[in-house]
Amino acid sequence: MSRERKGLMAAGAAVLAAASLVFVASSAWGVLVPPDPNEVVDKVTICHRTNANTNPYVINEPDANGDVDGHADHTGPVWNPTLKPQHIKWGDIIPPFTFDGGTFPGLNWTVEGQAIYGNDCKPVTPPEQEFGSLTVTKTVVAPTGTPTGTQPTSFAVHVECDDGVTSVNVLFPANGGAGTPSTITGIEAGSTCIVTETGTGSFPPGTVVAYTPPDANTTGVLVDANQDVQVGVTNTFASQTPTPVTPAAQVVTVQPTLTG
Repeated sequence: MSRERKGLMAAGAAVLAAASLVFVASSAWGVLVPPDPNEVVDKVTICHRTNANTNPYVINEPDANGDVDGHADHTGPVWNPTLKPQHIKWGDIIPPFTFDGGTFPGLNWTVEGQAIYGNDCKPVTPPEQEFGSLTVTKTVVAPTGTPTGTQPTSFAVHVECDDGVTSVNVLFPANGGAGTPSTITGIEAGSTCIVTETGTGSFPPGTVVAYTPPDANTTGVLVDANQDVQVGVTNTFASQTPTPVTPAAQVVTVQPTLTG
């Protein structure tokens, strides 16, 4: 074999070896490893729950003492794709560790929890994405008499969902009707959405703001897969109360009576 050919083969082997090293390094990079329970740690890496089914955990590294005080009460089962459609809150995944002051036995440190932890807090099998939508409509009830103030020329309703993505302002003209956007799409199935009209503090005195369903602005509405949830907002504007007219006092004339 010629010296030139041997040189080319050696160079090729070196490239393959380097590529192999890069692959090994990239495969091991970022894989979470739990702390040694026999060693005292100041910080611990955990999988902190989110509200998103497509990204159920994020990596956090809180202080070990703070982890016991704070994240330990983020209880619930280990995430699986069936929980959010059932409106069940999952819990954090925390490995066992030793801190200055005691030990923590771990939270959701099951076979399933350890598999997610070892996969950088990502589901081993990505969940199938399912979505729903939400439509907000506006009804404006004008005053029957003289209004108590100037009625707005436009309205805004804010929609905030716990999917970590949906945060939308829906705009309406003075007479209400359908909003812009008319329908909010791409809301992760199982999400709770809070619908709140903004700017109500500037409405004329006596204005009544009502929601359908009534708790849409407090506990919110649930959006399930392939479902369009309807939320209505009604503004009823008040009329001035007429000032009562006091009738003029009646003048009574007393005729003198002659005696004697």
